Amino acid sequence: MSAALEQRYRRALRWYPTRWRERHGEVVLSTLLDGADAEGRATPARGELLNLAVTGVATRGSAVLPTGVRDLISTAALATGTVLAVAFFTVFSWAPWATVTDWEMIARGSFGPFINPGPLVYALWPIALSLFLLRRYAAMRWVLGLAVLVPPLLRLSNWLQGDVWFGPMATTLGMFMLLAAATLLGTPSRGARMLVAIGFATAVASVMLAASGSIQGYVVWERAFWMLHTSPIEWIVLGMLALAVVLGIARRPSDALFSLTLVGPWAVVVGAAAVRTDPHAAAGLAFYAVVLIAAASLVALAIRRSRDALRERANTEGRRTAGA
Repeated sequence: MSAALEQRYRRALRWYPTRWRERHGEVVLSTLLDGADAEGRATPARGELLNLAVTGVATRGSAVLPTGVRDLISTAALATGTVLAVAFFTVFSWAPWATVTDWEMIARGSFGPFINPGPLVYALWPIALSLFLLRRYAAMRWVLGLAVLVPPLLRLSNWLQGDVWFGPMATTLGMFMLLAAATLLGTPSRGARMLVAIGFATAVASVMLAASGSIQGYVVWERAFWMLHTSPIEWIVLGMLALAVVLGIARRPSDALFSLTLVGPWAVVVGAAAVRTDPHAAAGLAFYAVVLIAAASLVALAIRRSRDALRERANTEGRRTAGA
């Protein structure tokens, strides 16, 4: 064992938070050095360094967003992304009911049997959900990794060709990229929460598609979806934020956080729609930002008080037991 090898491992462990290194650093370092000694290596393996970097960054992320919170975000993002992918594929890339074609779409190129190459992005989401249901989590993460990379590549390809395709819009591609990255933050939950997330996303997407007039007897550009920022979606967003606050006050922190994660993507939709409709809608966006921050702060305060109350109750019961 050389001092240089130990120093390189110590530098690699700096990816982890200081507190984590104080608790576990020496044990991990010893294990790494023993493995290198057994294999006769004088330098760390590339796989080791990559694994230390990835897990170290993930550990730092856990200090900001605990595992439970990241799992809730992942659940809502996977459900929302899948529902939106099915909706956008059906309405904006396929539109089987359309009998009249827009002149603008005729002037541009199509993508095989589809209006645009959106299915290259949209198809990844049902595949990811299927792999999740089959418990093939590693394969699901590979597919979601593609879901992060494909949207910007698709936008770049369309731009280089002079925007020959009738979509997807940059807003759409950006939304799917963000949802894929959010899903990769944690591990989606199974059971009731996933069903609730899918049901909520389906209901909101259906309302938005109907209210924006996207389902017509002719091809409708997806801009109609993103330009909708009036009722009822605004009231849905504000209602869910209010529900999160109520659940937090009622000492149901997990349900409160889940409500926030469910409404999060749609709050982004509202903001994007406001910008698309009125680039000078700074006052409206500021209002939503204030409401969102206030709701999150109230939920955090309610959760903290709930935990303090539970801790105090546990201490009281402990003292009673000791006195008996």
